[in-house]
This record gives sequence, structure tokens and C-alpha cells, in this order.
Amino acid sequence: MFELFFDKCHRVLMARIAGIFGSEELSGLDAAIIRFLSGQSAPERIRGLLDFRALEVLAVPESKIVERARRPPILSDQRVMVAPPSMGERFAVVFRSQQRLATGKEPMVVQSFDEALAFLGVTAPQFDPVAPA
Repeated sequence: MFELFFDKCHRVLMARIAGIFGSEELSGLDAAIIRFLSGQSAPERIRGLLDFRALEVLAVPESKIVERARRPPILSDQRVMVAPPSMGERFAVVFRSQQRLATGKEPMVVQSFDEALAFLGVTAPQFDPVAPA
């Protein structure tokens, strides 16, 4: 499952991945991000944070990760993934390398939430829940 949060001040959209995350959730996440961006002014200036800290089981086949990574990124500005060892690390490593090969754009991968905020230059974040559509 996933939840979306947005920090208006810093223009950061965060997806928090929790529990079991499978292929359907990956597709649902893409759709939810696209819906959110369609209602925003200057969506090209929104940065992304994908947080895997609460992931329990990654149930996305590597072939599906590769397929998704070879498409252009939905968010065109900075992107960072919080992928602690054993929690989302496989997804992040495969996704990052395939994005680099296919599009020349790759997300940063870090192990802690604080590192992600530092990478994005975010201090005192105010993430508000994004209502599901």
C-alpha cells in the first residue's frame, strides 16, 4: 500500500510505501501521482520523495520494475528514494540503474529520511496528506 503527502512550501510530493507493495500498487502509485500533478500549477517544479521505510514485503517482479524504470519519470525535477538495506533497496537499485540507462535521469537513493530531506534541501517539512481520488 502507499499514501501520498505534499509539502506545499518545499514543493515535495512524498509517497510512503508500507506493508506489501506489489505490481498493482506500483501502477496505482503512478496513477495517483499523475492525478495529483494534473491539479497543480507548475507540476514540472514538484520534486519527489519515495519512502520505503515501512515496507514489509516487496512483491513486484524485477521485470516489472525494469519495465517501469524504462519509461520517462513522472516527476521531472529532483527525485529521491529512501531505501534502507533490505527495505526497498532491491527496488531502488534496479529502478535507479534502469532509469539511468533508459532516460539518463535517475533518482538519488539514500538510506534515511534525514538524508532525503538534506538532498532536497528541506528543513522543517510540513507534509499534508493528499486525499485519494
